[in-house]
Amino acid sequence: MDDIRQVPQTNIDLSQTNPVRCDNCQNETFVPTLLMRRVSALVSPNGREGLAPIQVFSCNACGHVNTEFVPAALLKGGQTISEQKTDDNIISSELKVPKPRKHSLKVEK
Repeated sequence: MDDIRQVPQTNIDLSQTNPVRCDNCQNETFVPTLLMRRVSALVSPNGREGLAPIQVFSCNACGHVNTEFVPAALLKGGQTISEQKTDDNIISSELKVPKPRKHSLKVEK
């Protein structure tokens, strides 16, 4: 899976872009969300156990996190999130924000 990088918004014709939609509900709005990963003392730079926050984006309507928003290092063998089982070395099979915001925007064409 290729990492998606944010493109600077200078001189971009937005009519030439494609919307990103939630894989679960097709909503087009997202909010920043943090995945928290435990860091073992064995791999920590300071030799102590800790937490590592990883920013992703979750759907503003249903809380789903699209696979394309998850860093490739957290995906096991190129599997999508729904194909993965809960394990200490991978992310949960159901990445959702517990209480998503109520409002959403759907753009009709």
